[in-house]
Amino acid sequence: QVLPVGALFGSAVTFSSADAIACGGGNGSAPLAGGPAGLSLELQSATDFLSGDTITLHLPGFSGTGGAAAVSNQSGFACRVQYISTQSAACPEGSCVSLQVLSALPAWTHACAVVGKEVGLVLPVQGVRQNDAGIKVETDASLGPVSPFSVDRTNAVGAVQWSNLSYAFKRAGQATNITLAVVPYMGLAPGDSIVLRLPGFNCSLAPGTGLPSSGAFEFNASFRFDSGVLVVELHVADALAAGSPLSFVILSSAGVSLPRLGIEADSTTLTMEVLAAAGNMSETAIMNSPQVGVSGTLDNFVIDYFSPPLAGVYADMRLRFTPTFDLAPGDTLAIALPGFASRSNASPTLTSDDGQSSLVASWSSSSQTLSLALASVVPRRSRLQFSLFANGSLPLAVPVSGVRWNATFSIQFLPALPGVDTPGGIAVRVQPVGAWNLAPAALFSPAAGGFQTQVSFSFSLYTDLSMGDRLVL
Repeated sequence: QVLPVGALFGSAVTFSSADAIACGGGNGSAPLAGGPAGLSLELQSATDFLSGDTITLHLPGFSGTGGAAAVSNQSGFACRVQYISTQSAACPEGSCVSLQVLSALPAWTHACAVVGKEVGLVLPVQGVRQNDAGIKVETDASLGPVSPFSVDRTNAVGAVQWSNLSYAFKRAGQATNITLAVVPYMGLAPGDSIVLRLPGFNCSLAPGTGLPSSGAFEFNASFRFDSGVLVVELHVADALAAGSPLSFVILSSAGVSLPRLGIEADSTTLTMEVLAAAGNMSETAIMNSPQVGVSGTLDNFVIDYFSPPLAGVYADMRLRFTPTFDLAPGDTLAIALPGFASRSNASPTLTSDDGQSSLVASWSSSSQTLSLALASVVPRRSRLQFSLFANGSLPLAVPVSGVRWNATFSIQFLPALPGVDTPGGIAVRVQPVGAWNLAPAALFSPAAGGFQTQVSFSFSLYTDLSMGDRLVL
């Protein structure tokens, strides 16, 4: 026969925000991460506890005032409980609960000690994981001490492993599908809810109206405005195990639109709160969210030709550019092309050379402006190329005076919806026409001053020279 020495069984810690805590948590009061809480500790010992023995519960990441003491007496197990907030040999992490046994407890007795909120314990802001291995218990029992080991069971307290807010179409002021993906550390049950606060967002429906939504996880969505801030409530209608990933999709038909002034990536103004029976989570910034139409430009906007044309003639030309932000239907690019002309008032629909995008082109003779109105969505960083043909429905003639080398024209971006800030005067490079290819160079022979000399000129033009043309030196 071997007598048991220092062993604990069935240890469990349950956190609660109830004013009167029973063994196992009691009263169904879910605590709040970062907030005050009490707890119950349950265990069985293979040896007797004697008066004066100490049980220490190690709680890394917790905080509190420390110093306050209370007496727990549950089913005959009496102990003095105190929160310790300073580092010591007995509490190296500087966050422990000490339980000093006040009366002997026989071995194998199911013991429970309650640590009320008055002791001053504060939960970590990042919450507590289910069966958190970092929470440990030890004893200095006279008949058999136990070194620190992980508590068998702990309840989760409001925290998420990961959260992400994404949009099907990232454009300021645009209604789009909005998806919240989250992995909560605690389980969710019917009646629990996730509350999103989305400043700058809007909704075209009447407050209190249910929001059209979808997802493999069953839920109901509603919204309201709180001091002008859109608050979306996702009401859980299905059970979900702790640590399981889930996603909620609010459909674009709900009329929830992105901020008209755009929003930065991973904005800390977008927050979520979880109200769950298994553990609440206080209002916390959503970890990941994309940038929405904060600023952008049109990179490498170039107008060139299939072959070098003559000045003053209609030409086959290409328009090439790459937007750094999403373009929406109705967005218009107004390109000022002084000196260009068109014989047509048509507004044809042009399809990009890759067949993925389309726009409506028009020409204003009075302002000499080519307007391109997008007829389809164009994702950012798309390499676009459209063609205008001399024999097409909207031909363009290059200026009679030609286009000089390094000449730049300006483009104005007119968004269908506000919220995209583009630099003024986006440069448009136009291939030179009727201008010097090689500037004139003079060669003198002989080169000595004061002597008659022969002068040779060399140059190259993009346009033909006809009889009667003059070169003035």
